Amino acid sequence: MGRGAQGETEGAKDGETQDGKGENRMSVYKRGKTYWFTFTYRGRHIQESTHQGNRDVARNKQAECRTRLIKEGEERERQ
Repeated sequence: MGRGAQGETEGAKDGETQDGKGENRMSVYKRGKTYWFTFTYRGRHIQESTHQGNRDVARNKQAECRTRLIKEGEERERQ
């Protein structure tokens, strides 16, 4: 997974906050012609390119990444 500083981003941001603390803050934004996403999961900053120029597809990629992280965390807890 790619990681980077938010200061490197440019373009419009389309974010949503799920709690007042910003812990579950997620956003999909465009850098050039490509959408990226960023969110925090269990205190870890996740930032990754979707390699897509379509916002809806990019949102789905973000959801897939978050779901994958949750499933991996659940598997580790069972071991």
